[in-house]
Amino acid sequence: MKAINILFSRSFFSQGFGLFFLLMALIWLQLIILLICYGNSQSTILLNSFHISWLDHPLFWVAQGSCSYIVTSGVVIALARRAPAYSLTAILASLFSWYACITIQYNHFQHWKAPVTSVLANSAVQPELNFPSVQAAVVTCLAIYLSWCFTESFKYAFIFWLVALLLMYSRIYLGWAYVSDVLAGNVLGTIMAICCILWLPERLERWYERRSKWWQDMIIAIMRTAAICTVFVNLKYFIL
Repeated sequence: MKAINILFSRSFFSQGFGLFFLLMALIWLQLIILLICYGNSQSTILLNSFHISWLDHPLFWVAQGSCSYIVTSGVVIALARRAPAYSLTAILASLFSWYACITIQYNHFQHWKAPVTSVLANSAVQPELNFPSVQAAVVTCLAIYLSWCFTESFKYAFIFWLVALLLMYSRIYLGWAYVSDVLAGNVLGTIMAICCILWLPERLERWYERRSKWWQDMIIAIMRTAAICTVFVNLKYFIL
C-alpha cells in the first residue's frame, strides 16, 4: 500500500523524473501511431530507411556496444563507489528486465525473426528471440532508474532519454529489431523500473548500511570487478 501511495503521489513524477516519462510517452505515442498506420514490417522499413553512409558504421558500433550486459556494467562502474545501494538496485532492475524478456521470448515467441534489412551484414546477429527486445527493456529500465536517481536535474533526465533513444533506434536502423520489438521492450522495461524503484532502493540501502565496513568495501570491489570483467568479455566480440 505504501508503494502504491508513492506511485500516485505528485512528488513521484516531479522534476527530471517526470520529464523523462513525458518524453518517453511521446515516443510510445509515435510508435503506436506508426504501427497502426503502417503495420509492423512497413513501419520498421520506414524507420530503417533513413540511411546515411557515414552513420552506418558508427551506429553499428553503438548497437554492438550497447548490449544489456555492457550497459548494466557501465552503470554499475559509475555508481558503485558513489552509491553502492543504488548500484545494487540497478543490477537487480536490469536482471529482472532481462529475465522477464527472456521468459516471454522462450515461451511465446521462439520463432520471431529479426528483420535484418541493414546494409551491414553481421553473422553474429541472432535471427530469433527478438520480441520483446532485451536491449530496449534493459536500456529503458536503467535510464528511468537513473533519471529517478538524478531527478533534481532536468538536464540529466533529457540526456538519459536521448541516450536511451539512440541506443534503441540503432537496432531498428541496422535491421536487428522491429518497431514492435523495441516498443514492447520499452514498455516492459518501464514497468520493471517503476516496480524496482518502489520496492528496492530503501531496502537495499538498509541492508547495505547494516554490513560492516569491511563487507561494504568488499561489496563495492566485487561489483566493480564483475562489471569491468563483463565489459571486457562482451567487448571482445565487438572488437574482433
